[in-house]
Amino acid sequence: MSDYEGFSERFELPTIPEGAGVCIIEDREGRVLQVTMSGSIRRRIGQLLDAQSGRCVHSPKILKAQQAGERIFVRWRLTPDYREEKKQLMKTLAPIWAP
Repeated sequence: MSDYEGFSERFELPTIPEGAGVCIIEDREGRVLQVTMSGSIRRRIGQLLDAQSGRCVHSPKILKAQQAGERIFVRWRLTPDYREEKKQLMKTLAPIWAP
């Protein structure tokens, strides 16, 4: 998965590209917590995390992990076939918090 870009905790939304893609959220040990997708990956990441604090704002599970001192890592990749890629990632990565 070296073709995924990412960040830890703090980030700036303007540096995240606009476009369809998938997003992988991991804990500090590299366990995949969640896989998400969107027609606008910048907007989706912005919905999950607050750009100023890097703290989660819309996912109670991620927020709980962060409050417990966990460090959250986010990786993303732009892809026009984001729905299919998410399906494949869900099978391959088996995220802890699957919908």
